[in-house]
Amino acid sequence: MLALASVGSLRLDWPVGTVSAPDDFLALQISPTYHDDAKGHSVPGFDAGWRRTIVDTWRANTATPIQDGGVYAHCNGPRFETPAEVRMLATFADLVGMTLAGECVLAREAGLRYAGLCVVDNLANGLDDAPLTEAAFRSGVEANQGRLRADLAAVVPHLAGQG
Repeated sequence: MLALASVGSLRLDWPVGTVSAPDDFLALQISPTYHDDAKGHSVPGFDAGWRRTIVDTWRANTATPIQDGGVYAHCNGPRFETPAEVRMLATFADLVGMTLAGECVLAREAGLRYAGLCVVDNLANGLDDAPLTEAAFRSGVEANQGRLRADLAAVVPHLAGQG
């Protein structure tokens, strides 16, 4: 599985438009599982080999730089984080979003190889001089859409059948 995630950057040096294939995540407040017994105990994480294939394929087939690695902080949405939450998260993570880690845990339980591509659509709330707004977030999404579609069109055919 190749997941796409719209994320906020917790780093000023990863501006809007940055693409990352995170190699770890922080998700202390979520624990999804398909099981209600000991089978729910698992060691979550992105599939290292599949993630490596995605990064290498991306680099070979697009001109868009990709950050190889990074820590994704999973927060419950649908709201953005407060500036205080962002300051805390930035001590441990590079990106913040609402879906990737839960999906990763469930994919591992299901025996699926899972990795993610994160696209920075906004700087996390409080990181920029101006407060984050819904309009600024939507503007970042719109700015990234065309390039992301073109990059995926170049990458996905090469990944087909490799997962």
